[in-house]
Amino acid sequence: MNKISKILKKLNERNFNQGIFILQLRCKKKGLTIIKTIIVLLLAISTYLLENVTSNVKLTIWMTGILIVFALNIIYDSDKLLLSVVNFLLSGIKYYLAIICVMLLLIGSLINNEVYDIYIVYICASLYWWKYSLIANNKVATLGNEVISSLFAILLLIKDALLTLISSEILNSTYKGITIGEYINVFWNVTISPILAINIIALMLCSVKGYWIEKYNDGNDISEDMIPENDMKM
Repeated sequence: MNKISKILKKLNERNFNQGIFILQLRCKKKGLTIIKTIIVLLLAISTYLLENVTSNVKLTIWMTGILIVFALNIIYDSDKLLLSVVNFLLSGIKYYLAIICVMLLLIGSLINNEVYDIYIVYICASLYWWKYSLIANNKVATLGNEVISSLFAILLLIKDALLTLISSEILNSTYKGITIGEYINVFWNVTISPILAINIIALMLCSVKGYWIEKYNDGNDISEDMIPENDMKM
């Protein structure tokens, strides 16, 4: 148990410091803009330079470049994403979905196996959301994840209610050898259930981080006070 406690303590300390670093890195706006502009130009030029390269290689280069641009945008907007519940949810989910779509294309171009692609995307999506939740202000991340959990719980109730209202004849009718009820369950299990599981684990991680903040960090969490003053004025 002592080893587990030490590992969790180090992980939470590292996530806390990384959150501060990202907030402070945000003040390098000119540098971030220059880097982003260079990457966009390189991606545009690569369209002509990579004419003789296979489509998979092109897609891999483009998707990697786009991921870097998204990462720079996240740093640029870090004060909103990490310190505001509304932006943690709205802007955070927007970035999350966009990055997952890009990663799906990137992984597909590298592996080209639908089964493996889905599992790898699930793993990447999990790691991304957990990291996002852990580097954000803990109260913001906890409340944000609680809102998402509540929405999915409501969706589950609606789904169950609709299934009870739909007649068994409709649910048991088949399309390509699969019943409508089975289609609904597969869709739910493939899309909604994994997201709900990711969200519940994120809540657990936030609870552990909250304990670490109170016991080992004197109740201090990342806040606007950690943003450089010259950046706040901007």
